[in-house]
Amino acid sequence: MSKRLFWFALGFLAAGVLALVLSSKSGPTPSVLRLSIPELQGSGEFSSYENRWIQTTGVVTHLEASSNGVKRFFKD
Repeated sequence: MSKRLFWFALGFLAAGVLALVLSSKSGPTPSVLRLSIPELQGSGEFSSYENRWIQTTGVVTHLEASSNGVKRFFKD
């Protein structure tokens, strides 16, 4: 095994171990709401569910980001 491959494999292994340690120390799993895409979007420009964990079903067919950083998504 070449030295380069050895150090790559060692770094990859260390990154995996670090990821496991950090994920086990994170706080409690946040509660997840289940909403349809139209419920999530709502009638206004901003969703009232912003910065919350949401599980949804459906297919997003278009994403749009405006110049002020607002992100919108659409479904058929």
